[in-house]
Amino acid sequence: MVYRIPPASVNPTSTYTWSVSGGGTIVPQANDDSVYVNWSATPGTNQVTVLETTSGGCASPTGTLNVVRYQPTATISGGPFNVCTGTSGSISFTVTFTGRAPFSVTYGFTNGSTNIGPFTENNIQTKVHTITVPVPGILAAGVYTGTISASSDKGACAAASSSGNVVLNISRPANPTASVTVQPTCATPTGSINVSAPSGAGITYSVGGAFQASGTFSGLAPGNYTVMAKDGNGCESSAGTPLTVNSVPSAPATPIIQHRN
Repeated sequence: MVYRIPPASVNPTSTYTWSVSGGGTIVPQANDDSVYVNWSATPGTNQVTVLETTSGGCASPTGTLNVVRYQPTATISGGPFNVCTGTSGSISFTVTFTGRAPFSVTYGFTNGSTNIGPFTENNIQTKVHTITVPVPGILAAGVYTGTISASSDKGACAAASSSGNVVLNISRPANPTASVTVQPTCATPTGSINVSAPSGAGITYSVGGAFQASGTFSGLAPGNYTVMAKDGNGCESSAGTPLTVNSVPSAPATPIIQHRN
């Protein structure tokens, strides 16, 4: 970073002695009206001082400039997001910056083996910025953690990275394994269906109506049913299992009574 005496105030016959109070190193430019300081990466507040000495040996009071060295931050928020395997779409989350615009940000998601991104956006002018990420439908199921790195382009100050704040759950339950366990009879004109798989926390089932936690459906009228499973992320199985509850057996015709001598 360059510090200087305003040109209108410079006395060409004077010499200028510069110093910094910790956290920085002066690049030698002895007795000059400007100086370059390499600051350390640690945030803090320091001072740049300069003393003018005239050709006659008179020294000025020391001029002091307080320099605040800060590190911008980038905080991501949003989610968790649920996306069904095989479904293309997008998600949106928010990045809140501190520091001076414009900002740059690089972000992506990974489950350790499959990655989404990384993507980069530059010249962000607002401190609260919404980012939309495309989510292709070919990704493997899993829990994806969002990571972000950012910088303030003003002065090339690097921002602290933030990770784990955005979680993307990509899932889809397996197609159900189910069977008709009770077919209608003349005495009981309804049937029952039982779903044996998939099973687990958050899995619910449907045979065409509302989803329920139990895999047993009873009191079903004769007809065709499609059994679906849905996981805790709201994703349904890619295909249903078709089953048929048979028609109620036909009652025999009214018997004919004959009189015999």
